[in-house]
Amino acid sequence: MLSAAQVLVIANEPELLSHVYTSLTLEGRRVTTVESGSDALQQVQEGLDPYLVFVDLDNSVCDGLHTLQQLKLTHPRCKVIAVSGDARHAVEAMRMGSQECLVKPFSKSEFEV
Repeated sequence: MLSAAQVLVIANEPELLSHVYTSLTLEGRRVTTVESGSDALQQVQEGLDPYLVFVDLDNSVCDGLHTLQQLKLTHPRCKVIAVSGDARHAVEAMRMGSQECLVKPFSKSEFEV
């Protein structure tokens, strides 16, 4: 059941992080937030088993594409929503296994899990 599933959010922009966290928790999802790819990978190594990962590819603290690649290696069935202001990153994320990519800025109606 998706509503009980764990969601991992990787973002370091406060506004984006707040919007995604609030939207997901209001829907009853359990949300873990981290600011960097290394923190995300550490959470997964420590046992976090996310059903869904939301990754900001423009995160200044991490390489979002590298993080996506590593997560897909260890959790190939995990769903990924990538967000980027760069269309090239969005295309690459889709090639690497992201199920969806939102282009910044995106509206609340576009972000429906």
